[in-house]
Amino acid sequence: MELREYWHLFRKWLWLIVLSTVVGGGTAFVVSLKTPPVYQASTTLMVNQAQNPQATYQDIVLNERLSQTYAQLLTTRPVLDETAKRIGLSSLSSSGISVQPVRNTQLIKLSVKSRFPSMAALIANTLPQVFDEQNRNALSARYKTSKEGLQRELDDLQKQIDIVQSQLTALANADAAKRSTLELLLAQYRSSYASVLSNLESIRVSETREGSVLRIVEPADVPVSPVSPRTLENTLLAAIVGAMIGVGAAFLVEYLDDTVKSPGDVQRDLNVGTLAVVPQVNGEALETDVIAVTHPQSAVAEAYRALRTNIQFYSVDQPVRTLLVTSAMPREGKSVVSANLGVVMAQAGKKVALIGADLRRPLLYRILSLPNNRGLTNYLLHGNDSIENYLQPGPVDNLQVITSGQRPPNPAELLGSRRMAELIQQLREKVDIVIIDTPPIMGATDPLVLAPTVDGVLLVAEANQTRLPVLQQAATQIRQVGGRLTGVIINKMTKSNYSYYSYYYYYY
Repeated sequence: MELREYWHLFRKWLWLIVLSTVVGGGTAFVVSLKTPPVYQASTTLMVNQAQNPQATYQDIVLNERLSQTYAQLLTTRPVLDETAKRIGLSSLSSSGISVQPVRNTQLIKLSVKSRFPSMAALIANTLPQVFDEQNRNALSARYKTSKEGLQRELDDLQKQIDIVQSQLTALANADAAKRSTLELLLAQYRSSYASVLSNLESIRVSETREGSVLRIVEPADVPVSPVSPRTLENTLLAAIVGAMIGVGAAFLVEYLDDTVKSPGDVQRDLNVGTLAVVPQVNGEALETDVIAVTHPQSAVAEAYRALRTNIQFYSVDQPVRTLLVTSAMPREGKSVVSANLGVVMAQAGKKVALIGADLRRPLLYRILSLPNNRGLTNYLLHGNDSIENYLQPGPVDNLQVITSGQRPPNPAELLGSRRMAELIQQLREKVDIVIIDTPPIMGATDPLVLAPTVDGVLLVAEANQTRLPVLQQAATQIRQVGGRLTGVIINKMTKSNYSYYSYYYYYY
């Protein structure tokens, strides 16, 4: 697909793209206006390992792990319930709370969203305080029993030391042997006391080391502007998404649409050229009118003149003297094409014989405003009559018409008869070109009966209506019976499409 075709496709579906863009952006704008504002307050926390002048690399790694652990524990139910109790709320959900550790640091970013700015800041500042207190209390409870036992043992040893010390004071220098025994016992008590005291201090140091502190580095301030909804951003994003959906829908519709839209479709699927692109006319009366006579300066008349030129130069060695006009399906304008083609051929000085061979639903005589009491059927059924008795003058000089006549019960047999072949041969000798209007191929076999007896077959397709598979099947049937498919005429091309495609093909 060329860039010009993309541009045409964009112009064709511009209304859908604009509509989807406006609907998407407008919907997002209205929803954003009706959405209650949400405020966010953020607190920066730091996890500090308790004072340890001999901190090692393992301590640093531990702090980082503690940061990740605390980030998960900050939103546990006990912490949330206690926080809600302190600030006077019945409950507190973690849905509006976000806790993220800052990578490669001991920092934690705590963010709280709320419809009320002061409540967001209050929760963000209270939550880490509650967690720190609960964490300290839990760590203290782990060492409480051990410290109490060691403290009782220290008290007992102190009592024993005091007793022995009193006994030594009372003895003075009276009994050297007993005094020596008491001094030895006192030394043992003091040694035990020092050992128990050392254990107690070790537990206290361990408690201090494990009792990490969660400290607020930057408290949360009351936010002044909401973080959502972001009306402008939401509107722009929704508009962009809407435009993308519109473009995607346009391409999808074009991809699924298998109707004839351009000469390129015909060339690709039928391997035959498009001889003319006839634009659509406004008004039902004009659609069945001989435009080449009533509006000779119109674009439609110009398209038929282009068709005439293309037919004349189609084959220099074997000029087209007999031409059959048909279509794949009914109501595609093949009779109008036959009438106008006959007129423009006659206007160019050619002697033209136009035969209305659509014996099932004849329309040619109505288009040319001719009587139809005697026509092709009557001639074929009366073998002794002269062809001159059935030729009627057309709306322009050099044009003679044989209308369809009465409707027969066996049109295919009549068109395939020897007399029909003789008629075509007689007219071929009398005029420059014979144009035969026949029924649609998919509705009758009449065109296929005549196709091998003429020099060329014109296949009329209605733009945006005739399906390519149907048109391809019609072309295949023409070729299978030995017909020579001269080309395709795209009829009723819309105004927006015609300007591009007519330029494209006339240039080609």
